[in-house]
Amino acid sequence: MRIASFTIFKKGNDSFVVSLVANVLFCCALLGLLLQSARLFSPEGPIILAARVWKWSIVLSVLLAVACLLATSLRIPFLRRFEDLKILPMPEVYLFGFLLFVLSEAVSRSFGYYPPSLLRSDFLWIGVSGSLITLLLRYRTWNGSFFGMRLEHLFLLSVQILIGFLFLEFAHGRMLFSDDHPSFYYRLILLRDHFPLIPFYNTDWNAGYSAREFFPSGVLNFFFLVSPLLYFLPDFASVSGAHWYTVMIALVFVGIVPWAIYLAGRVLQFSPAVSCLAAVLALGSSSGYYEWLLKYGTIGFSLSVGLLPLTLALCYRMALEDEEPTWSTTIALLVVSSLALCWTLSSLVVLPILLFALIDYRKTFARERLLKIFIFALLFSVLNGPWILTFLTESKVGSFLSGASLPGSHASHFSGELSQAASDPFKAQFVRVQQLFAKVNPILVLFAIPGLFLLARRVLARVLGATLLWLMFCVAVIDSLKPQLELKRMILPAAFLAAIPAAYAIDHLYRRALHMLEGRALYRAPALLIVCVLAAGVVATPISTAATFLNRSHEKYRFADEEVWRLSEAIAEHGGSGRVFFSGFILHELGQSWWAAQDGGHIAPLAYLSGKPMYAFDYYHRRWSTVDPIPSEFREQGSAGIERFLDMINASSVITHKREWAKYCQSTPGYKEVAKIGRFRIFERNPHPDGYVQSGDAQLEVARDTILVTPRSPKVVLRFRYHPRLKISPSEGVRIVPVDMFTEEVGGGRTELVRYVGLEVEPGKIGSRIRLAF
Repeated sequence: MRIASFTIFKKGNDSFVVSLVANVLFCCALLGLLLQSARLFSPEGPIILAARVWKWSIVLSVLLAVACLLATSLRIPFLRRFEDLKILPMPEVYLFGFLLFVLSEAVSRSFGYYPPSLLRSDFLWIGVSGSLITLLLRYRTWNGSFFGMRLEHLFLLSVQILIGFLFLEFAHGRMLFSDDHPSFYYRLILLRDHFPLIPFYNTDWNAGYSAREFFPSGVLNFFFLVSPLLYFLPDFASVSGAHWYTVMIALVFVGIVPWAIYLAGRVLQFSPAVSCLAAVLALGSSSGYYEWLLKYGTIGFSLSVGLLPLTLALCYRMALEDEEPTWSTTIALLVVSSLALCWTLSSLVVLPILLFALIDYRKTFARERLLKIFIFALLFSVLNGPWILTFLTESKVGSFLSGASLPGSHASHFSGELSQAASDPFKAQFVRVQQLFAKVNPILVLFAIPGLFLLARRVLARVLGATLLWLMFCVAVIDSLKPQLELKRMILPAAFLAAIPAAYAIDHLYRRALHMLEGRALYRAPALLIVCVLAAGVVATPISTAATFLNRSHEKYRFADEEVWRLSEAIAEHGGSGRVFFSGFILHELGQSWWAAQDGGHIAPLAYLSGKPMYAFDYYHRRWSTVDPIPSEFREQGSAGIERFLDMINASSVITHKREWAKYCQSTPGYKEVAKIGRFRIFERNPHPDGYVQSGDAQLEVARDTILVTPRSPKVVLRFRYHPRLKISPSEGVRIVPVDMFTEEVGGGRTELVRYVGLEVEPGKIGSRIRLAF
């Protein structure tokens, strides 16, 4: 195996000294990002890494890198004597750094990578077991097969089966329900029923809205993968079938995503052993990844992150590899990149490799690959152009990007450190970055750099390195300028991508240890120590992942409890003929563990599960401020104004979850409490409002995406929100016009005018049936 070096090394004894110093500096800098400062075994133990040590390591590392650049590129006379020097990577130094990490008190810190259930003694037993297995195998690597599969493939498959089985056994037929999980469950139902006719006019919520949330949420990629199963589950949108959502999460993120990382390694021409190891490491790349997946429920984003390394690998194979790409590579890139782009910010991840491709345009657009690139670009535009255009026009991307920071977009668990750094914005941002690194698998942070420097293919090393640096720039700098983009998430695709060079460095070091075991007896003890530490780091990764899926990490997630299903059944029974109104601002109250926990989920799927249209803020968490669904102009009028607004939206029942609104309903004539589920109370309004016609006379039939109107007067105003995309069919003799109704709060002190659908009907069309839809 040919090993490439990176700059500064000289023949003679200086080579070892210079390389050792440089690698120690780099290792200390990386440990600083993971630890800042650390003590041995406990917070009261002796210091093993002081803050000033790693800060100076960063400074000296930067100076060393600049000296290398100047010596090799600018030919400055003062630096000419360093021109022939090279620094060879020393993975053993980073292995020692990982050992220091395990021995430090940081391994048991709150909100770090390793779960609290993983003890330091567990690392010892894992490492010793790995050493014994290596000895039993008589220092030989496995190159054979077992039932047609290589043993490294069986290792990856066994890890997946074990984690998947433990997770589904722990779920025990329950549906993931914390934060955005119910919202994504509802989106999958809508996509199953309406794809590809999206966006559509959804009458389920808030008097109708444009159902375009599939584009910014990124749920389309998950939908495409699970649609073969989704269409064969008739009970998916029911209490009895909701648990299939949890099964789909396991199938995709435990079953498919690791093999996508494996394929990325194979596309980049790494060995099966390295590719399988990268897949196992990626499966436990960061505890922050499972925080977004299991706790926050952002499944579209999480899937895009898992597919981005394969996208980058196929891009490299398509444009920068010396060999001509095949048509299968072209089709694979089209499919995988389209799925990854469903989270629109994933396009930022491929910017470095696109830049490399343009710089080396002679290779990129060579005759033998020009046709394939043209076909790919054409098909990519045809597949993704329409929805990207719809997303840009419907989602007001320009105003979002030009806006200020969103309240709450920088939640942190390390409030003490942030409050101390609040007076210094630079220090506060650095603390945030360090908190993000603390959640990344330390073996990835420490071994990714030596893995890059060990690569003999320098173009690939530069592409991977530049991509990782660019992602770190997004996390550290751009995120502070545009926090509403939440570019701090870029730490997650960086961790997934780092799994490949880290696996390469680990495999290199392991093979070196095997070679040492076959040599002199003097080398066997350090070789076994290397194997012991490597085994501890690698095997602890799936163990930590399993603990996260079993809800034994610092970040907890929740399943739907009986309250969710009982409430949906009670709404179906007592919701009435109009809309069900949720009083007060609601966010995560449904299914929460206690009244102030905010660990429940959104109420979005209740409209489908109960079969009743609803009105609430915020059923999807679109607002970053507390917003009351009743506009202030009506609240200021007291009971008369509140009741007039409820009549305007055709509310036939009211659900309360706060004491003040329950007292209001109990003390106001016309309300009757008909059900109480947990903290939720359902009140019927008597008498009911007069239907969905605000003024004029008409007969309505309301479906989820269509309104059928039979007008009986020349002018009719419907209690449905106007949207410019609404169309009338047949359109002859009928005109749709917006009618101003009231001004609602949207958060941050801003308001928006709500307009209802108005119809102007010619005399000859009165009594005719009209269809309103997108």
